[in-house]
Amino acid sequence: MKSSDFSILSISEQVGFHSISSFNRCFSKLMGASPKEWRKGAKSEAQSAKASILELTGWV
Repeated sequence: MKSSDFSILSISEQVGFHSISSFNRCFSKLMGASPKEWRKGAKSEAQSAKASILELTGWV
């Protein structure tokens, strides 16, 4: 998400969410920050680099 020019809404739809609020809620729960905060780097680089969302959900 950090390197993409797609909007957060577009990304949420691409990964299968029908509601931006559902995506935001799920993303925040997994990553500890809203998609907007995470994208802008509001969290330190160490925190945002700790794990990809795939690792957190057991896909890797």
